Amino acid sequence: MSTFFLPYQIRWIQDNSRIKIMEKSRQIGLSWATAYRTLRNAMCLPRTHYWICSRDRQQAGLFLKDCQAFSQIFNEAVNKKMLDTQHSGNAVLRLNNGSTLTVMSSNINAQAGKRGSRILDEFALHEDPEGLYNIAYPGITWGGQLEIISTHRGYNNFFNKLVNEARNGKNEKGISLHRVTLTDALEQGFLKKLKEKLPPDDARQGM
Repeated sequence: MSTFFLPYQIRWIQDNSRIKIMEKSRQIGLSWATAYRTLRNAMCLPRTHYWICSRDRQQAGLFLKDCQAFSQIFNEAVNKKMLDTQHSGNAVLRLNNGSTLTVMSSNINAQAGKRGSRILDEFALHEDPEGLYNIAYPGITWGGQLEIISTHRGYNNFFNKLVNEARNGKNEKGISLHRVTLTDALEQGFLKKLKEKLPPDDARQGM
């Protein structure tokens, strides 16, 4: 796994806590690592459903594209078709084992009545993070995980409240808190990974 992912990504992938939060810097590969984890779990665990919500449907759709890319890697690794391409689309990926990965509207009411794991990306950027949390959380009552990933948007944001509760409070919700600053990412090899993806003449190669 260390060939493809950096240490902070691996820690996130391997964390099976019921509720976990990633407090992060921007563009450090957390959505990509989450896409890998989501697809891997959907393939390997009993039939399950993942509901993916980001700040807009386009952003959540990019998450599904990452999942599709990982499905092709898994197909080649095990010589078995994992994805049900006939019944998949831009908003949902269906696996041949019956699991589904579904993009949801950023409207908080879209969360109501759905069971299964939740991924709330760019959480602090939603119009009503607290309302989103209050409707999404009951969806894991009968199993699954709630994964919250975000940068900050001010001290009064509900995301910051959850982070402080996990770090400095009693943490009654049992949140597993991860924190990755840009400095953390650079110290763990982010720049090297970035350069590997850039053209040889890109100015950032000299950083």
